[in-house]
Amino acid sequence: MEDAGQVAACGGVWLEKGGAGLAWGMVSRQQHRRGLGSVQLRIRLARLHELGVREVHLDTTQRSAPFALLFFLPVTVLMGFGGWWTATD
Repeated sequence: MEDAGQVAACGGVWLEKGGAGLAWGMVSRQQHRRGLGSVQLRIRLARLHELGVREVHLDTTQRSAPFALLFFLPVTVLMGFGGWWTATD
């Protein structure tokens, strides 16, 4: 996503045999709290839905987990490297 010719947000999806999920989603610090992360997430989820995906996996850090929890239920918490959380919907 761009704003005034500058990258404001980016992210991707992954799809492989046995699973699908969200790759890193990032929003420029100057663009936080403007809804770009939510828009970007909805676009990526819609794309996975178009591909027939019914379960989405997301690994995230504890810092980003509160944002992820706004969109994903149920959530499985895995405390491993860096205290990652895994969310599935």
